[in-house]
Amino acid sequence: MYEENLTSKISKLIISSDPLINGTAIENAKIAFIDYLAVTFAVSNYNNIEVFNNILKESKDKNSIKVIGKGFKTDSLNSALYNGFLGHYLDFDDVHEESRSHPSVVIFPALLSLSLHRKYTFYEFLSAYVVGVETMVKLTKALGDNHYNKGWHNTSTIGVIAASAASSYLLKSSKDQVATALGIAATTASGLRLQFGTEVKPLHAGLSSRSGVFAAQISLNNIKGSREVFDSQNNYLDVYSDFPMREKLIESWGEPWAITSPGLWFKKYPCCSASYHAIDAIKSILKKAIVKIDDIEFIEVIYPPGGDEALIYKTPQTPQQGKFSVEYIIAKCLVDGDVTINTFNGNSIDGEIGSLMSKIRRVYDPTIKPEKDAIPQKRFTIIKLKLKDKMLESRVDYPLGSSKKPLTKGEVIQKFELISKNKDLLLKEILDSNEMTLLQSIYNKI
Repeated sequence: MYEENLTSKISKLIISSDPLINGTAIENAKIAFIDYLAVTFAVSNYNNIEVFNNILKESKDKNSIKVIGKGFKTDSLNSALYNGFLGHYLDFDDVHEESRSHPSVVIFPALLSLSLHRKYTFYEFLSAYVVGVETMVKLTKALGDNHYNKGWHNTSTIGVIAASAASSYLLKSSKDQVATALGIAATTASGLRLQFGTEVKPLHAGLSSRSGVFAAQISLNNIKGSREVFDSQNNYLDVYSDFPMREKLIESWGEPWAITSPGLWFKKYPCCSASYHAIDAIKSILKKAIVKIDDIEFIEVIYPPGGDEALIYKTPQTPQQGKFSVEYIIAKCLVDGDVTINTFNGNSIDGEIGSLMSKIRRVYDPTIKPEKDAIPQKRFTIIKLKLKDKMLESRVDYPLGSSKKPLTKGEVIQKFELISKNKDLLLKEILDSNEMTLLQSIYNKI
């Protein structure tokens, strides 16, 4: 009796998915879309990324796609590149803790590039997004921690496959076409964490979004490619992880949907989510005590081994690198009292911040036990701040924005309202949409 391979099984799961059965999944997808638009609008006026306008050809063709917030149109594939790059530029976009990645900035641009000149309903668009997130999380679990630990950037290497899955679902591809698309996407998968703190990191999101939608489109033309991307010799799982857990790729698909449990982590601060524990700890200390910068003797940031893996800069040279430096973020939070978009503006780090960073040291303590349901798993951060006359301490296991302390729907909407010029009309279209709502009415207001 013929037994389907793993690639065939996940392809079948993708095309047979029906997220509309779960109203919560669709409502969560709406909030994710609002958050994605918010962070993309936030960066659309930055002058230092206008260089894309000189590289990507502006198109006046009737099928051209808008670049969000920029009054610029380009072809379908390059719109996915541009809208992915913009959405991830500030590192203000959502995270899924189980995938160690940023799903929306890869998946939504791909779906927008496909759907804005086709008569898909908004619910079809959102359903495809839910399928993309599910693919991203399941694939991360199948690869295990080893993939990220080796230096791969999951948003890029896994996101490209998720974007192809979501795009294939929207295009109503056959099972064989999905399998082909997954293989094409996988063969383009790349993205190194060494690019954290540079403008190439957000470029990862754009490149993967473009490659994912291209894979789905070209598979419809019956290109001949392997349909065993998760099965044959030199398959994706074995190449990208030393210890893959293959069965997790299809385990409990949609039961529940990854977007509902544990759900997405919407960000309060425009920096790496691995620093959120430390931000919450410092802000807790500042609420309880008056801290004079001149009185600080030293600060210890205590992690479990590997708990700071994404925070790759101990002595950052720019605010952009500071997004991935707990030293910079703590110093700025102590001086300014908060962490905002302005925390990471500029091209250099001033002397006061540099001096304060030199008093901060990381400590790794394997004897301290994380909370059983810590977020992410097995993580915590303890801050010990030594003043001349006392020691202040705070521990965080569940940072703000995570599934244990999520931003409310109202807080995500408020985040959008602070940024979007067309906030009232666009919000009404998204929040009040029903199954018959066409995406075109939303697109007109982007």
